[in-house]
Amino acid sequence: MKATIKLGLVLGALCGLNNLNADVPHVFVDGEVIRAEEMNENFSSIKSELTTIKTDVENNSNNNSSWSEDYTYSVKNLTPGRDSVTVLGELYDIVQFDTVSFKDHSLVTIKFPLPVDYYSQPRSKALDIHRSESWYTTERRNHEDAQPSFTNTVSGYPAEILAYVANNHEMSWGNSSQMTRAEFDAAEYTEYFFSGSGYIRLRYVDVNPYKENSDDPETNYFNCDADWSDIYTGSSNWTWNVASGTSDEESITSIDAFNGILSACKAAESELFATKQRVRKYFVYTDIQIRVVIALDAHTLFRIWFRFDEKDYQSDLGVNCDQFSDTSQAFHDCVATVAPADRNFVDDINVKVQLPVKSKREEYVKQLFTLIDHIVISGSESES
Repeated sequence: MKATIKLGLVLGALCGLNNLNADVPHVFVDGEVIRAEEMNENFSSIKSELTTIKTDVENNSNNNSSWSEDYTYSVKNLTPGRDSVTVLGELYDIVQFDTVSFKDHSLVTIKFPLPVDYYSQPRSKALDIHRSESWYTTERRNHEDAQPSFTNTVSGYPAEILAYVANNHEMSWGNSSQMTRAEFDAAEYTEYFFSGSGYIRLRYVDVNPYKENSDDPETNYFNCDADWSDIYTGSSNWTWNVASGTSDEESITSIDAFNGILSACKAAESELFATKQRVRKYFVYTDIQIRVVIALDAHTLFRIWFRFDEKDYQSDLGVNCDQFSDTSQAFHDCVATVAPADRNFVDDINVKVQLPVKSKREEYVKQLFTLIDHIVISGSESES
């Protein structure tokens, strides 16, 4: 009996899939003998079909669904200076201010969440620390074609809510003005300045000049902390001209005694160039933010943007290589390195996997939308 029930369920499932236009290699009729290999082939076909459907759903390749901009305001009236809210790893403080209507100079009071020290590294969690911040209202003038369409409501006021989701393709130069390590190691030195303060300045010809057609070669230099007092105790400051093999200090006729110190200086500086390479990067990352425009009255618009620190979510959104210092090893290792003179980036990275599936994108958008719930607006009588 159990075997009969299982077979009935299987046949029912197969019939259901046939109704959903799922093609299987074998179609059975009443009274026909079913062989195991035929059933297994049908199951393999069904598994493949379900995998395709699952991929379509996750990637939303057949996207006829509504977007999450169908946001409905749900007020969260928090206290300025006392309450805070965290969204997508960002801490927001509640602030309150008055603004003046462009229509009649009446006062409008607005509360909204402000990110706490968004760009500071490391980000501060202290509520009293903020980066420089500004927000504004604009006058709605006589150009209706350029005005938003207010299809939402925020705190009782007409509002436009826009989710901005962009897949950014970028090419960036790391350390574009620097020499490579190989170029530095082969550099031609022009001058050594010995300072009695305890350092030597080594000047060399820069093979990556800003101007290619210059009468005089461009030079660069670096300072090396070095104690050379045991070798020479005369003048506190003097210069050695490498090209002429002479010094401005008459008693110095040879540089041989200083070669050990100079070689050590060059070797130490060379190590820094291991991560200070000219390198071109191609990378793709997704940027997600939302814009809110609220009509305080017929002539006054309040605008604000909300976004989040995407480097904490780069496993989903892709890596923005420009977040790293261009002289750091992190930038040097970031995503795809573009070969010299290459302008075809097709094979550099798998761009398809750099775009998160719609369900993930919408998850981030919806979390940002919760910040809108913390916007609370109230008006007052005209003071004009």
